[in-house]
Amino acid sequence: MFVLIYLPLTAVHGQEKVQNPYFSMKIPNTWTYVEFSNTGIADLYGRGPGNTVILAPSDFSNFLLQNKEGDTTTTDQKMQEGGGAYSAFAQDTDYNIKNSPLEAYVKYRIDQQSDNWNVSSMDNGTIGKQKAVKISANGTNESADLRKVEYLVLHNKDPYLIQYMANVKDFDKYLPEFEQMVRSFKFVG
Repeated sequence: MFVLIYLPLTAVHGQEKVQNPYFSMKIPNTWTYVEFSNTGIADLYGRGPGNTVILAPSDFSNFLLQNKEGDTTTTDQKMQEGGGAYSAFAQDTDYNIKNSPLEAYVKYRIDQQSDNWNVSSMDNGTIGKQKAVKISANGTNESADLRKVEYLVLHNKDPYLIQYMANVKDFDKYLPEFEQMVRSFKFVG
């Protein structure tokens, strides 16, 4: 269960600065976003400290709306039908292997997606002063019209996923703004 938590934001030179107990980042004012928590505390109490930011270019802000009851259309399907892009910056609470090296987390993410994604490149780098792996992938099967970039990083041995996904025709258009957000990303504490 996801609970949406809206926090006060500060404008920074045409950008919004988002800061939660886990990370901070700057978001261009041409992107729409929502913050929420997917922590165990949030599952238990219905609320908790925000650890996830989901974003979309303002042209595709409808991707952030919750589906009506009975509507099972996914964001991937919406992008394939009409174009679009979205991004996520999140602590990956689905990965439950503790104290694992980054390489094990990377293998987990690649294995988890192997049915619908074909990895086209992998590069090492840093995010928020932490070692990171950048994975570029092209969609296959149901995701054939999509491309994505993922940054995988461990901070204090907790996994973080930074992801950008877009329809092939919109991918290059919004990629520079996504990369700008990645460069502004910093871990808190």
